[in-house]
Amino acid sequence: MSIPFRLFVLGGLLMFCLSGQADDGQAVKTMASILAGLNHYPTDAQKQTLSGIAEDSNNSDAVQTIARAMGEMQHSVSAEYKAKLNSIAGDTNVADGVRTLAQVLAQVNHAPGPGAKETLQSLE
Repeated sequence: MSIPFRLFVLGGLLMFCLSGQADDGQAVKTMASILAGLNHYPTDAQKQTLSGIAEDSNNSDAVQTIARAMGEMQHSVSAEYKAKLNSIAGDTNVADGVRTLAQVLAQVNHAPGPGAKETLQSLE
């Protein structure tokens, strides 16, 4: 393979990887904003937004899982989702913002506390 061809392929792969991260970044900002204002559970409009994030194949599996967990929560996430969120939060291969969002959501009971809200604002 020629050097220009290799550079072309490498550039394409880099753009593909970065485009996925950009989508996750916007989804994380949206979910952080929803979670920061959450009171017991998401509104119907927020649930629609979260459903859209969960169904968007451009988002990572971790982001889709967080969106589903948040969309289905009632005062707190289910035990099943809490385990998944804790797994995401501990996965060093996942972007920091995604890990932080998973960690905060796993700990929410009715509404995020002041420290959690401050953390979420840093993600918005």
